[in-house]
Amino acid sequence: AGSSWIKLLRDKLPRFQPKQLIGQEFSLSYTTDTWPNAQILLNLKSPRRHIWSLFTECKYDGWGRRHINGTKFPNAGGGKHTDGEPSEETDDDDFVHWLKHFLKLKTMEPIKIPSFQCYHPSNYQSRALV
Repeated sequence: AGSSWIKLLRDKLPRFQPKQLIGQEFSLSYTTDTWPNAQILLNLKSPRRHIWSLFTECKYDGWGRRHINGTKFPNAGGGKHTDGEPSEETDDDDFVHWLKHFLKLKTMEPIKIPSFQCYHPSNYQSRALV
């Protein structure tokens, strides 16, 4: 959704930021400090779809695959991990194991090691709104 907004708006709004489709995400405090007169565009996904998107980003995207490499991120069914190609056939089972992993944590703060060095599903959207 972010890159779609950038493609649509960067040429229509001369001061629109960011201009690049990937690699830039700014916090609200950074944005308002850097561009004091900025108008903020907020795009929220359905929470369930957003969490699924985070999971599949870790499981299938090149960026996510690099991050989960060497961890025990569930991507082979039954909570198992493989460094080989993930299978869509195990998505539902892997998703359940991924979520259950976070339920075992004592803290809901995003931390790298228990998060398989990828996304942590807890309170993901609201962290950017604070």
